[in-house]
Amino acid sequence: MLDAITTNTTHLFREMNHFVLLRKIVTAWVDDRNWRRANSMLRIWSAACSSGEEPHSIAMVAHSAVQAAPGLALKILATDLSRKVLARAKTALYDIHRVGTVPAEYKHRYLKKVSCDGQPMFQVSREIRDVITFARFNLMSPTFDFRHGFDIIFCRNVMIYFDRPTQETLVNKMARHLRPGGYLIVGHSESLSALHHPLTYVEPTVYRKE
Repeated sequence: MLDAITTNTTHLFREMNHFVLLRKIVTAWVDDRNWRRANSMLRIWSAACSSGEEPHSIAMVAHSAVQAAPGLALKILATDLSRKVLARAKTALYDIHRVGTVPAEYKHRYLKKVSCDGQPMFQVSREIRDVITFARFNLMSPTFDFRHGFDIIFCRNVMIYFDRPTQETLVNKMARHLRPGGYLIVGHSESLSALHHPLTYVEPTVYRKE
């Protein structure tokens, strides 16, 4: 039933400006000696990851940026309620017509043309797949029992389906699991302006934990 009622609309590098911003954020941290001394791992959460397009896009950008910081590990948690879309996400396989939104530098480096059941497809490279952990998770869980905080959380185009009290509860739970200086990125059709939360507005759809 959950697979039938959940919405899974997505594509690679959807809302491109978020990935441009992600590159700027990670590059700034990599170039900051103080941040580097205090951090040995960059942790990102893709909440409601659907069939994997968002976390794979995040991973390509972040992996490329952290190459300038030897010793800095990258871990991405990608969660969704639907087991069906998670199973698809784990294959990291995309039809040829679905990779047109991938910037050339990432397409050439991280996508490999393969044959699947006689059909030409692209598969995300092993180095990208290895930094992502896919897991089933319900955003309506009373508590989020994560052992580590996150530097960046993507929760895009999810809260539009929730009423305002539910949105506020979710944002505050995510804020508790953001590390100081971390960012929450929501969808372009979403805003936190009417909600009570501890995050600071950075620009439309982007909030920071001071």
